[in-house]
Amino acid sequence: MVGEMREPETMRLTLNASETGHLVLSTVHSSTCAEALQRVVSAFPAEIQSSVAAQLADCLLGVISQRLHYRADLKMRVPECEILMASHAVKNFVRNRDFFKIISALETGAEHGMWSFQRYRTWLNARKNWCFPNDIPEPAEAETQEVPDAIVPSPLPPSSKQDKQPAPATPKAAGRIEIEPIEGGFEKILKKLE
Repeated sequence: MVGEMREPETMRLTLNASETGHLVLSTVHSSTCAEALQRVVSAFPAEIQSSVAAQLADCLLGVISQRLHYRADLKMRVPECEILMASHAVKNFVRNRDFFKIISALETGAEHGMWSFQRYRTWLNARKNWCFPNDIPEPAEAETQEVPDAIVPSPLPPSSKQDKQPAPATPKAAGRIEIEPIEGGFEKILKKLE
């Protein structure tokens, strides 16, 4: 976790750490996701900005920009977020330093999990159930009530007699175990999660 990226040296070390496969979380003061990415690239000298943009595009997973908005009806501040996921289009815009195009990708990227400030604000306004910091939590007994098996979703697809049985594993080299896949097993689970 890098608290704040202000200097190019900190940004370079952060990018190098993320290139090695580490998950790196960091903050940059900006008002939008596109501005945050632009600030990182423009912090470097002009002669290396294209290589920094390419490095940033290669290791980028997502950007979240947050504004705190006071809601008088709730008497508290709630975050309004802009969420940018690293789709192929977004990575290409960063690599080519076309930061102004990121806004349109963000507005049309709902299927990739992206949220514009306006879309997030509309979602917040439609919410009815809020959890307030001073609310007394329910007793622990209420959380441990048993739920009938019919209601609890199973992480695995229901087994039927028509499913093909996995072929028995044939002995291979010592210390190596091979498991035969079941047809459609993993795909069915993924479809249920969507």
